[in-house]
Amino acid sequence: MQNSLTSTEIESSRPSRKDYFVKPKDPDYSYQDGVWNQIGGIAKATAKSILGFSIAYLHHRYDEPKQTPVFHEEMWAVCSTSHTKVALAAPRGHAKSTAITFTYALFLLLTRRSQHMLIISSNEELASAFLKDIKIELQEN
Repeated sequence: MQNSLTSTEIESSRPSRKDYFVKPKDPDYSYQDGVWNQIGGIAKATAKSILGFSIAYLHHRYDEPKQTPVFHEEMWAVCSTSHTKVALAAPRGHAKSTAITFTYALFLLLTRRSQHMLIISSNEELASAFLKDIKIELQEN
């Protein structure tokens, strides 16, 4: 006799969409609330290295420097996993482009973890601006 699940049982065993997202602006937020506890040690260490790199070498470039949000460390850790395709989403104003297109890209290039970089944006001007920022940082810092 086979153990077959009904479609209702299958749906109820799947995580809900809310299980995949981090709580917004919760003052009691900790790593355990997000994806941090599902990420391997090497990716976590890489994220901490990127944090140190950002504070040491890039902090002066930010408009209004603040403490790096936990969310950025989580994004860096997710991008540092062995997954070849990663999708990140967050509301406007969460510095996704600064954290990934600028900081993460520079870290990969300077630590020689990547020899090539492809920047895709909503339009050519925006992608060119990101590339220009990286070029200026390489020339001036």
